[in-house]
Amino acid sequence: MPSAVDLHFPSLTPLIDEWWRGTHEQGVPPHITLLHPWVDAVGESELNLVRGIAAETPTFDVSFTAVEAFPAGAVYLRPEPDALLRDLIARFASAFPKTPLYGGAIADPVPHLTVVRAEPGAATEAARRRIAEGLAPHLPVTVPVSALAVMQPDAGRVWRTLHEIALGG
Repeated sequence: MPSAVDLHFPSLTPLIDEWWRGTHEQGVPPHITLLHPWVDAVGESELNLVRGIAAETPTFDVSFTAVEAFPAGAVYLRPEPDALLRDLIARFASAFPKTPLYGGAIADPVPHLTVVRAEPGAATEAARRRIAEGLAPHLPVTVPVSALAVMQPDAGRVWRTLHEIALGG
């Protein structure tokens, strides 16, 4: 099964859990995806490339500033700094051209932390409004980022963190 490289934000679980719970695969924490679907077997050569990207990336803070939605039905938290996150995604795309983010289906992926998936259309907008109202007293929320996470589902389809790789070498 394909693996993933993410930024994890477990500290956001209490904030978004009422919407998050049951809408994501088991074992997946709140995250921003940097590369998925990735390789089926994570080897040393792949890990060395991830380590290189991590070493070149200083630790930073992410501020989740607003609740937005994609037309396809994902309601998400918008992270800032957008340019830094886009650059990180682009560096992974360059390092792993055979496994582009989202299988290459999205030419210019928008960094985001999905809170819930809804039916496209009115249901998405209703969910976005409800979540925005619920989170308004808490946003923006700023979280430090100090590592990348490599995850893969096990035989039972439960996602596990295989490696946590520190940023900044």
